[in-house]
Amino acid sequence: MVESDNRIHILEESEVNELYSVPLFNDLQKDIYFELDASEKAIFSRRNDAITNAYRILLLGYLKHKSVVLNPTLAEVKADLTYIRDKYKIPLKLTQATLDRTQKSRIYSTVLTFCGFELFDEDKHHLTDFVIQLAKQVIEPRAIFDGCIHHLVSRKIAIPAYSTLQKIISVGIHHEERFLEQKLLNQLSDEDFDAPRKMASTEENKPLITRIKKLPKSFQQKEMYAEVDILNKLQNIFPKIKEAVESLDLSKKNIEHLGNQVTHYTVTRLQDLSKGKFALYLACYLYQRYFQISDIIIQAFIFHVRKLVGEAQIHAKEKHIGELENMEEKIKKASELVNLWVDDRFSGDIGRCARNGSLTQCFQQPVSRVVMRDIGAHRV
Repeated sequence: MVESDNRIHILEESEVNELYSVPLFNDLQKDIYFELDASEKAIFSRRNDAITNAYRILLLGYLKHKSVVLNPTLAEVKADLTYIRDKYKIPLKLTQATLDRTQKSRIYSTVLTFCGFELFDEDKHHLTDFVIQLAKQVIEPRAIFDGCIHHLVSRKIAIPAYSTLQKIISVGIHHEERFLEQKLLNQLSDEDFDAPRKMASTEENKPLITRIKKLPKSFQQKEMYAEVDILNKLQNIFPKIKEAVESLDLSKKNIEHLGNQVTHYTVTRLQDLSKGKFALYLACYLYQRYFQISDIIIQAFIFHVRKLVGEAQIHAKEKHIGELENMEEKIKKASELVNLWVDDRFSGDIGRCARNGSLTQCFQQPVSRVVMRDIGAHRV
């Protein structure tokens, strides 16, 4: 999180290059960004020297693309200067089109003023104060950086160098963290603080915090038992942790961000943190982890109940299909007996049985005859 010079890491190198590098315009974009409308033509004057006119149009086009003060080299802008020279018939010699620092600052100042922008000045714009206030809502560096960009652009202030923003954001975040650390320590006694500290010490050859940081990969019984065991170990300390964290009036995002710092540190690095920072990070982590364990256990219960219901439904369906197959077999056998009633060979016998009132005999005679017939067929 923190770089070697104590400035907080915010953007990846590729992101810094994307924001602060000279834009690579295609032909269509050059036509759009280097086109001067009626009001912008005032920036171009035949009384100016060629290099001033060319760079005014160049930097104006870049500013229309993104509100960043760039520091381009001649090699980076040579293609765009050639386009501007040819479009506006400027007698510019590219070999002499290099600006010194004073020239570049003067031309940029003219372009910014023309567009209604200001160069950033911390003494005037007080961005550090803005960061400190923003950090109370969200302390995540990238979110604060994005907030600063929006804040500056909305006030038509040119975005300063990345290192400038990085330094200001680092100061603001460190200020807010120190305030939270002190407020938290005021809530915890030495005994309260000792319990989290012991979590980073060895317990059965494995620090408890290491076990707490290990998240389950499934809802298997072994992993759920491990979660329940951790929950039980946190029962005694959690009420105090909960009270202390909630006294900080942190937003949910800030609790998550501060707690997540624990996952980025090894046990050794956690032990090396200051007392206040260790307490702040671990308290926020245990606070959210406790509720996370509860949620996981509930989700596991729902998962296993649904699984049990699903298996029961499959079993019931299989049993139902088996019963249907058995019923189908019985119906086939019954149909053979029914067919005897309509068999011409037994019509007389059945008629006599029906008149005599002996239905049992009606069934027995044709059935016995069929059985005897089948036996005779086997003998043959």
